[in-house]
Order: sequence, then C-alpha cells, then structure tokens
Amino acid sequence: MEPFYVYATYECQNNLIQLYSDVELRRDTVAILIVLIDFVVMFFFLGYLWTVQYLVKIDSERHRNLLFET
Repeated sequence: MEPFYVYATYECQNNLIQLYSDVELRRDTVAILIVLIDFVVMFFFLGYLWTVQYLVKIDSERHRNLLFET
C-alpha cells in the first residue's frame, strides 16, 4: 500500500487575527509568537536531554567508584 500524506492549510484573509472578543493581533505578530514559543519548547527539551545525560554520567561514575574487583 502506498503511503499518503494529508496537509491542512488555512490562509488568513485579514491582517488582524481575533484571539478573544477584545484581543486582536496582527498576522506577523502571531507568527513571531509561534516561533518564540517553539524556541522556548525546544530550549527546554534540549535542557532536559542535557540534564539526563549529565545525571547518567554522574550515576555511571558512582557505579564505577563502587565497583570492587576480586
């Protein structure tokens, strides 16, 4: 079976996007906010990976120091 892809696109017709009943933002401002939120999420994800890598390194050092050879 041949795989298929589905894409959803939505084109804003207005320059202003209404978020709430009293909040309107320009399209370029919304795009910048989306990119900034994506940057923050990726920063936390990479920080999590670096933290896990550091903790594994500490744990392996601890096990190496507790290892006794006969």
